[in-house]
Parts: sequence; structure tokens; C-alpha cells
Amino acid sequence: INIPIFQRDYVWNYELINNLVDSLYEDFKNHNKSSYLNNIIMCGSSGEARWQIIDGQQRIFTLLLILFSLFKITRYYDYKLEHKILELLFSHTENQYKNIYTNLLETNVYGEFSKIIEYPSEKGSQLKTIKCIVRNIIDNLTKKLILEKDEEKNNNSLNISNFIDHILCNTYVSLTILPNSMPGKIFENINKSGKTLDSLDLLRNYIYTMCVNNKLDMNTIGKSYIEKYNKIIEHFFDNNNKVNYKKLENFTLVLYKREVKLNNIEFTKSNKSVYMFNLLKKILDTWFKQNSRIDYILDNFL
Repeated sequence: INIPIFQRDYVWNYELINNLVDSLYEDFKNHNKSSYLNNIIMCGSSGEARWQIIDGQQRIFTLLLILFSLFKITRYYDYKLEHKILELLFSHTENQYKNIYTNLLETNVYGEFSKIIEYPSEKGSQLKTIKCIVRNIIDNLTKKLILEKDEEKNNNSLNISNFIDHILCNTYVSLTILPNSMPGKIFENINKSGKTLDSLDLLRNYIYTMCVNNKLDMNTIGKSYIEKYNKIIEHFFDNNNKVNYKKLENFTLVLYKREVKLNNIEFTKSNKSVYMFNLLKKILDTWFKQNSRIDYILDNFL
């Protein structure tokens, strides 16, 4: 894969990275439900040695960083590494990775990879190196995968091994390969006309998924629930049809503390749309455990 000159540097922040980690882990814990990471777009032909990546660079890099972090965890805790792909990617300098927070730049390996990963922070010109990013991923994965100290080491090793299997063997993308005539124009068209989904769009999709999982007819009953939801959320839009996040946040926080009964909210606020969606989703999940009827959930929300 070749990264064209018009591509951005690696710009995902901790929130976006941890969202991907959390999503993979949630699918993994849900009886090995498959993960799907959307479409990857390349330009090229079958005869070319390399394809140019047009859309999906941030996801690919993040997956590599997650795998690298898992490799470092297995090395640091002396867990048995059974995955040949990880060994091929990282292990020819494995002795230098015994320190769990060793920077890739310090190993004089993958210099080009490290150069692309470095990027200015959102505030000021200080560089966020791969060391900072990997430290964050390792902390997140350790909390999820490393059991309490009194547990057997083999249990931890198996848990991590199974999660690596999920990423390597049970995580999918769809691949679109376009003619290699105007990759820059294709990149421009993809990125200049897109609109990011807001938290209420994400929640509508989640309710739709709940309807499908409950085997409701989406042409009748399911459709009526979505229409009901659309009526509910009208209150959170202003006259310019934009979400009033202050109003939505006040409503969500009060409802979250009342229904979920947790004052220590774990979600960070760097991405407000995802932050609000996670809180609202948690509220719906709480109601779902009380009564799995969709009408009960939506009536509560109304």
C-alpha cells in the first residue's frame, strides 16, 4: 500500500482511537460477534505492485498501532505469542520491546512509519509521538484484557490471544478498487461533501438495530418506532436544524444519573457527538435489561 502525497498525516486523537478499541472489544465480548470497519478505497490495478490508499488510512494505521500495543503487552508480561503475523510485523527487534513504553523512534526501526505517526497536537506545536499514542492504547487494553493479579497468568495470555484472533480473523472491511487515473480527484470528492453523523443520528441507528434484533417488521412496526423517535428528537434541534448540544447534554446527564445511577461518567468529552451517544446508549441498555420491549424503551425516552 502506497500513501499518496495528498493524504493527511495520522490525525486521529485519543478519543477516536479508543472508540475503535472499545468497539472491537465490545464485539469480541459479545460472543465473538464479527467487527466491521466500513469501506476501504484504493486506486490501482491488479498488475501494479502497490495500490494507493484513498480512504481508510486512519483506520489501517490505528489497527497497526493496536496490534503493536498487543505485541508489546505479550512481550512485557512474557505471554506466549502464537500469532505469526505479529511476529512478522514486529519481532525482529523484540528484545528492545521489553520495556512496555519504548518508543519506536528509539529503536531505529520503522523510521518511515514513525515519521508519519508524529503529528502536531491540537493545542500548540508539540509533537504527539507514537510513544504517547501507544501508551494510551496499552493502558486501555490492559484494563480490558489483564485480569486481577490473583488470576493465573495463563488466563491473561489466553484472553489476549483470543482478542488478537478477533482482530486478525474476525474483523472485516469491504474493499473498493478504483482505476488509477485521478486518485487526487477521487479523494477530493469523498472528503469535501461528507457530513459527520451527530449523536442523535447514531442513536437512531442503534434503535433501528434493536428493532431488527427483535425481528420487528421494519415496514410497519419498526418504521413506526423510528418515526416516533424522530418526533422525540425534534426538541433538540434549533431553527437552523443543528443539534443544540447544550440542551441535549443537560437532558442526557440528568437522565443518565437518574436511570443508570452512576456519577463517575467514564466517557471523555473530546468528541461530543460520540460522548453523548455513549451516554444515551447506556441509558437505553439499562432500560432494555429491565424490559426488552422496544415500546417500553421509547415510551421511557419520550
